[in-house]
Amino acid sequence: MIGRRIITLSRWMLLLSTVAVVWLWGGTRPWIREPLSWLLLADSGLFLLGLLLSRRLPRVPWPALIPMLFLLGYGWLLTLNSPSAADYVINAESFPCEGLVLGSVAAFVPRFVCMPSMLLQSGLLGAFMIACDLSLNRLWRQRLWITLSACGAGFVILALAQRFSGAHAIFWNLYEDPGPNFFGTFRYHANAGAYLNLVLPLMAGLALLPRKEGVDGFARAAWISTALITFGACFVNISRGAEIVTGILVLAGLPWLMILSGFRSSTRLLLCLAGIILLGAILALSFGTDRTQDKWRQSSLKDEGRLLTYRTILQDTLPLTGYWGTGPGSFESVFQAVVENNHLPVQGRWDKAHNDHLQTLLEWGAPGYLCWVLLLGGALIRGFVLSRRGDGLPSRMLGACGVLSLSGVILHALGDFPLQIPSLLLVTLCIAGLLWGTEIPPLRTRS
Repeated sequence: MIGRRIITLSRWMLLLSTVAVVWLWGGTRPWIREPLSWLLLADSGLFLLGLLLSRRLPRVPWPALIPMLFLLGYGWLLTLNSPSAADYVINAESFPCEGLVLGSVAAFVPRFVCMPSMLLQSGLLGAFMIACDLSLNRLWRQRLWITLSACGAGFVILALAQRFSGAHAIFWNLYEDPGPNFFGTFRYHANAGAYLNLVLPLMAGLALLPRKEGVDGFARAAWISTALITFGACFVNISRGAEIVTGILVLAGLPWLMILSGFRSSTRLLLCLAGIILLGAILALSFGTDRTQDKWRQSSLKDEGRLLTYRTILQDTLPLTGYWGTGPGSFESVFQAVVENNHLPVQGRWDKAHNDHLQTLLEWGAPGYLCWVLLLGGALIRGFVLSRRGDGLPSRMLGACGVLSLSGVILHALGDFPLQIPSLLLVTLCIAGLLWGTEIPPLRTRS
């Protein structure tokens, strides 16, 4: 009984964390990242204590459990293999050095660089485990789904209030200068766009659930309005990459969700789809898209700075760092050392690669990158199967919504860094946990 209560408390803490990290500047401030790490680690420890007292194992399918445990072990090995801060500071002349734990594996950065990132990654993987475990319970699965969607709705309200009031800071405070491109609680508009694309499919799924599935008329009307407003807000935000992803999700994903919810007539489906897109466009225009239009007119999708960075990673950095990776959170130090050592014409500070796939491959190496692919790619496959064979319409709808959310953020990660932001990675792993953990009935065979 006590173990069950502790597990319940850890689940409530996870729901609270998913909301708090979004509203506390997306978890991007240095003074937020460390408390968030310890909060998620404490929540994971509480969950494990509850499991111990309940005398059971976490309900995580083994295809997800193995890469999750490997990432924890491998990430800490890379972190502890690094030199201590007193012994070594990376520069162009001392790159790389021999590892401390495994001498045959090169170490690249001081330990204090990797440690904060690995603490956060450990807490995030613990959150994935909790989300995966709770998703077997229909009530808790619905609670997490609604919490993620409701937090997104509040985010959109804040962002539009900023736009209408002409706010000069995220929370209208005078001492903060987040720059001209903030949206909602994020200083960087592309991160805000990635967050909108994560929650938009979840909202659409709730909006399309019929009344017979336990959604009353008022709640359904509220979710329909919220999804439409969020759709419009995606084009008020000035991130071109996020807008492209939104267009793909709406054009490819909305018909899928509508068919799942019961649309059978092709004519009715096309008319409703056209009406939704038209209404979303009207809402976007009413919110004001002048800055978005200026962004598209004044710049090109071809970013020479990012392309040069990608070439530097592929041609100069990965051949040097090799197969094993340089440790979580080490990208900026390693990349800067390579640029200085080879006198490359890369301008400015690059604390992120603006391509999560390349950055993960550099930091975690091929083994770690493969495990992240298994964790998120497996969730995509699981979600697709769930959308076809789920036990009831809510489960099938959750599977489809999860596939769209994860597909959007993985696609966006090809040209930006959404998965380096704590709040976005937490939401992503919670969605992945829901897809991995929701039970799929066995395939029936004909006798």
